[in-house]
Amino acid sequence: MERIAAEANLTKGAVYYHFGSKEGLFEAALRDVQRDLVARIEARADQGEPPLDAVRSGCEVFLELATDDDMRQIVLADGPSVLGWSKWRAIDAEYGLGSLKRGLMACRQAGALGADDVDVDVLAHWLSGALNEAVFLIAESSNRPRALDQAKRALRFLLSGFAG
Repeated sequence: MERIAAEANLTKGAVYYHFGSKEGLFEAALRDVQRDLVARIEARADQGEPPLDAVRSGCEVFLELATDDDMRQIVLADGPSVLGWSKWRAIDAEYGLGSLKRGLMACRQAGALGADDVDVDVLAHWLSGALNEAVFLIAESSNRPRALDQAKRALRFLLSGFAG
């Protein structure tokens, strides 16, 4: 906290005033990282592709998170441990999961989901869980580029089943 205050040219008391605690400061940092990540996901997904291809493109950006140690650490490791699972999931739902749901809803509206009776909210949670596991698999691999390529192939395979 002292180092952060010094780098921001503030007193430690001013940092506590604005963020309340170390946890509050971390939450603000996590939200900034999540906003940046979702902006990157949506920028890649918003390339005029059909909705299912846009979802795939956005998911690939998330998988690439595994090649960035700082992002992976903040979003997937420190987030749940510092804030607790419930709060982390609420923030994830507000940012990443919300973006994924919007993409899947666009797929449904375009008729790109083969089954109209599948709940988009449930589908988004399943896909989000799979993506989180894939990110850890990539991050822990001794050959991250190869693992990332394999994860992207598996994602394409999984999403190909959505259309029919």
